[in-house]
Amino acid sequence: LLDEARLDPTQRELLRLTWRMLDAIHSGDAGDYAALSTADLSCFEDVCQYRIDGLEFHLALIRQMAGNPDLKPKRFDVLSP
Repeated sequence: LLDEARLDPTQRELLRLTWRMLDAIHSGDAGDYAALSTADLSCFEDVCQYRIDGLEFHLALIRQMAGNPDLKPKRFDVLSP
């Protein structure tokens, strides 16, 4: 378990927001995920070999996972907050 006492208030807030985003992904809440993200989001995902630009890819993926429980991640691990 994470000893949150070692984290300063900013770190705790960032960790809380990270878990909120992960929960939005897992629960299929595209609206909450969008509210916590920026429209010009860029990232590398394990589902493709190139950089993904923009939020819409993630929102579509979250919506797709919400409709198919087999696509949902089984767990999330934050190894080094």
